[in-house]
Amino acid sequence: MENRYEYVENDPLNARLYTLDNGLKVYLTSYADAPRVQTNIAVRAGSKNDPENATGLAHYLEHMLFKGTDVYGSLDYEKEKPLLDKI
Repeated sequence: MENRYEYVENDPLNARLYTLDNGLKVYLTSYADAPRVQTNIAVRAGSKNDPENATGLAHYLEHMLFKGTDVYGSLDYEKEKPLLDKI
């Protein structure tokens, strides 16, 4: 990825907008008073994008993302660590 970014004039947060090669947009801001990182991911997909023969896929994906699955989740970190290391 090149170090080029877009920005919005007069943005009080001075956010930088990067577009990755895969089209994902990344908004980056710096806040020196709080030593932390925060990530938000907005996906332009939802129930309106579900196929007619498989409604509910977006909602199912949402649950997989925050609840996990039988293979991935946050129930037993030691058990999951080898899987997470592969990602």
